[in-house]
Amino acid sequence: MKGSLQWILAMLPRYGGRRALGLRGEYGTRWWTYMDLYRHSLRAAQLFSQRGLLPGDRVLLWGENSPEWVACLLGAALRGLVIVPIDAKAEKNEVQETAARTGARLLLAGERRPLVGVGIHTVAMNALDRVMPGELELLRTPVTEQNSAVILFTAGSSGEPHGVILNHGNLASQVAHFSYWTGILRAIPTRLLALSPLSHVQGLMLSACVPLSLGLSVLYSHSIEPEHLERTLREGKVRVLSTVPRVLATLQASLTAKSHETGHRAGWTLRRKLLGRLFRIVLVGGATLPKTQEDFWRGLGCVVVQGYGSTETTAFVSVNRPLIGRRGSVGKMVHRGSVRLAADGEILVRGPHLSPGYFGTRASLDQSPDGYLRTGDLGEVDKRGRLFFLGRREDRIVTAEGHTLHPNGIETVLREIEGVDDIIVMPVMQDGLEHVHAVLVMDPSMAATAILEANRRLPEAARIRSWTVWPDTDFPCGALGKPKRTEIMQQVQAALKQGESLSSRRRFPLEDTLATAMEEPDRPHRLQRVRRVLIQQQDSPRTFNGLLELLRPLGMDSIDVAELTTLLRKDAPASVVPPNPPPDLPAPPPRSGAPLRNPVWQMWPGAGALRLLGQAAFLKTARRWVHAQAGGATLPVDGRPLLFAVSVHDRQHILEFVAILFTLPQCYRRRVIVTIGDAHIFESHFYRRPGDTLLRKWTAGFMAEFGVPSVLPYILSPGDTVMALMENCRAIEAGFSPLMTWDLLSATVACETGIPVVPVRMTGRRADWSADMQIEFGEPVAPRPGFTAAEFEQGVRQKLSAMGAQSRTWP
Repeated sequence: MKGSLQWILAMLPRYGGRRALGLRGEYGTRWWTYMDLYRHSLRAAQLFSQRGLLPGDRVLLWGENSPEWVACLLGAALRGLVIVPIDAKAEKNEVQETAARTGARLLLAGERRPLVGVGIHTVAMNALDRVMPGELELLRTPVTEQNSAVILFTAGSSGEPHGVILNHGNLASQVAHFSYWTGILRAIPTRLLALSPLSHVQGLMLSACVPLSLGLSVLYSHSIEPEHLERTLREGKVRVLSTVPRVLATLQASLTAKSHETGHRAGWTLRRKLLGRLFRIVLVGGATLPKTQEDFWRGLGCVVVQGYGSTETTAFVSVNRPLIGRRGSVGKMVHRGSVRLAADGEILVRGPHLSPGYFGTRASLDQSPDGYLRTGDLGEVDKRGRLFFLGRREDRIVTAEGHTLHPNGIETVLREIEGVDDIIVMPVMQDGLEHVHAVLVMDPSMAATAILEANRRLPEAARIRSWTVWPDTDFPCGALGKPKRTEIMQQVQAALKQGESLSSRRRFPLEDTLATAMEEPDRPHRLQRVRRVLIQQQDSPRTFNGLLELLRPLGMDSIDVAELTTLLRKDAPASVVPPNPPPDLPAPPPRSGAPLRNPVWQMWPGAGALRLLGQAAFLKTARRWVHAQAGGATLPVDGRPLLFAVSVHDRQHILEFVAILFTLPQCYRRRVIVTIGDAHIFESHFYRRPGDTLLRKWTAGFMAEFGVPSVLPYILSPGDTVMALMENCRAIEAGFSPLMTWDLLSATVACETGIPVVPVRMTGRRADWSADMQIEFGEPVAPRPGFTAAEFEQGVRQKLSAMGAQSRTWP
């Protein structure tokens, strides 16, 4: 069945070594190729077979977006199992309720998820490496279009969660719609940064199914902090961003602030500087994109693609054509003739992408006699067949004058007014009559002016009669960033009924702690109270990772911390916010004084040819002084990046790099980055000492200030001088293999990027300008997902110590 999950899995090998899925950490990216994904999917299928799971059995997936999550999805589809995704932020009791409700037989848990005490047999997702992959045809269980593939739990209009069944035919019909892009995207490799969770239908389709069917490289991120997203888009060479309006608004606020700080106010210049020259396309769904946001991103030179759909319609009902479409439209129908409007403007949907029903007690969808799904959404279609979303049917306002109004149109006008951060329009009853009421997120002193300006722009029937200023900097939101309208309306109506002003409520006690602040039931209030406590505590962390380590045990997730970090950054000058080191990472060793980047002369025309000639001459001359023999494990010859880890006890001489180069296979010799930015080599060999001769002082001074930082790295390896952790991660991203002293910084690089580590020990005789050495390579060790940098550093250090247990001959 073309477009099904089994079809996607079978087609993965056609892309071979192209990067398929990556997980971006704070510094680097851990990538899987399409063949890696194929093998791990077969491992997952083999695991399910060994566990005795039968076709139709339910399997829970609980974790953050990761390559392992997708491998489990494809492996389950191959065996005919039904996947039940669970939101990564769900509590243990929610997982237990879902397991009991669906009768699931197995739970696959991601990083930092409990493996015991859930009430169901649990296996870690990163345990797939321990399973031998089986063969595709032996593991395949035939499925039909009607067989269930996933059950996605979502809250309906009543707020009660219910499981939406999507079968293989639903998924295949949506994937097949985008197949005409296959030829172009196969020829032009494209990276997509996907921020929507895989446990929701938008993330499932736009972060896994559709991109993998087209051969895209999909990048997931561990954080949605604006600073992190900017680095990821820029350094990851991302072309396409898939997200929800709320994340776009956060990123837009950060970019707007920086445009004033840096002076880059021209949209295209700002995008190239902060987001990278390749970034061009924004895919947005899950909620209505305000016109001001759309105009901002178009002003940056981006193509904005909006869509409309729901879980029951397998995400896509319509997708707009941004180059030829009208702004504000959610596009034309994905399936011809699948949408029509009821007499009252409700959007009705029918087609092969329509869910067969709900799991459990609710047997069927709310459908019309001719098979159309009643979405509960209001819309209109223009003469060219383009759909415009107006809002929810139950949100309609019928005024005392008999006018029927849609809040979405009034909210659009208010969002265009300066100072309005967010807005919800709702009906309120006064003297038995219904009228328009606005709930604003903005400065209370500017609210009256904003309402007057909005009423000038609105028709008389739609004018705002009363308003409330929300007491926090944001509305409470769901997982996809949609404001919880029902909860907001209940609070506003309760306050109005009691004659109370929300903005005058005293939310923060005079004496507060992190523990008491976390007891606040309302999320925005909770963030404000935590922010207030952190401001009072001068020694509290201000970085994303530091705050996450501090607040995760108290129940705060990464999205909360990302918003909290942004709030704290507004309170403090930029100089107060340091870079984001991992919580267990010590301060890096002192800089050597070498430049961060290679000199300009290395970029002159002909400098590349000069480097090759210089390398050949240097190595030929060096063979007279340096004799090296290789031993130990045989290195792979596929040219994939490796991290060569040298023991700190062996890091004493610049000629060690030359000796290692002589023993490396040719595929690595030209792709090794010499990391010289630590203190070990400079303190032991290139620092001038009072007792040195004048020639020695001159030589050491030349090598420390110019030779080692500029000439030797340029001759011995292509690329810039590598000085720090982030530069090493970027070098690995470009396909280079770093050669580093093994310490916690090196372990962090390995864990962030997933690069295999080759332990290297050296024995022999070394003098000032000569060496006779034996190089011993250990077996490559790959960090497993979930390992901390400290754990991995300790494990490799033990291997290095074991390799050095033999007797040594030191100079």
